[in-house]
Amino acid sequence: MNPLVPVGFLLDTPALVAAYDNIQDAAYLVETAHDYHRALYTSVVCLFDADVQRPDLARWVVEALDPLNPVSLAPADIVEISATLPGRDLATAHTIHQALPGRSWPVGRAIATTRPELYEDLPIPIYQIDL
Repeated sequence: MNPLVPVGFLLDTPALVAAYDNIQDAAYLVETAHDYHRALYTSVVCLFDADVQRPDLARWVVEALDPLNPVSLAPADIVEISATLPGRDLATAHTIHQALPGRSWPVGRAIATTRPELYEDLPIPIYQIDL
């Protein structure tokens, strides 16, 4: 495995909604995660936002999406996000914060989304989910 290639995917709010709606690209990413040794993550903020859009989505994630790991949001994260990513909604900003390279993920993580324009100004790999 090339250590310079992100092996984890962050599903943002639109990607979670697409997976719940069984959109082909999103469903494929989730269903094959284990087979291809892909780690899947989502921000707890994205999970909440997606559940607001699709009631029972969070329950579905907990009960049916074993490979999806929620990423918590600490107060220190909020301080850093506010300083480095002003003007973005919290769910998008937390996803970006988790995707950028850091100590835990030296090459970062790719973002799975139906809305790549949210991230086009950033050096983050995108897995585009077509609707």
